[in-house]
Amino acid sequence: MLLCEFMKIEKAEQLPSDIEALLTESQSEGFHFLARLQNDFASGVNKFNKHGETLVTVRVDGKLVAIGGINRQDNCARLRRFYVSKCSRRLGVGRELLQFLEEHATQYFTKVTLFTDTLRASQFYEACGYLPVNTHHVSHEKTFT
Repeated sequence: MLLCEFMKIEKAEQLPSDIEALLTESQSEGFHFLARLQNDFASGVNKFNKHGETLVTVRVDGKLVAIGGINRQDNCARLRRFYVSKCSRRLGVGRELLQFLEEHATQYFTKVTLFTDTLRASQFYEACGYLPVNTHHVSHEKTFT
């Protein structure tokens, strides 16, 4: 079942006030990038507010279930802080969020890069058209034509 009918995807100027549940869940899985997102936002190091950047949230029935962003890195878009809650995986949420971010990125960039070190995420990105690469801190990339 796809949740597209019940999803609300929107750009976020600030971190959502209810991010703690996603943060806690991600840390229980061994992922610390949402804690970095929170710390970087608080310190001002990365607020996804440079030219071409964006941070996006996904809500299902009002509940925050996913987050992800695009940062500018060199002349490319860098997919960052992409996380989908366990209960929303394999339901189309991640694919919809990624497509939203890619549509945004195509307005500013010709390529999106990312880094993941998990098999499940690699399979997801490859199913979405990303090619595996082996460069410093980049595991996958997608070029727009």
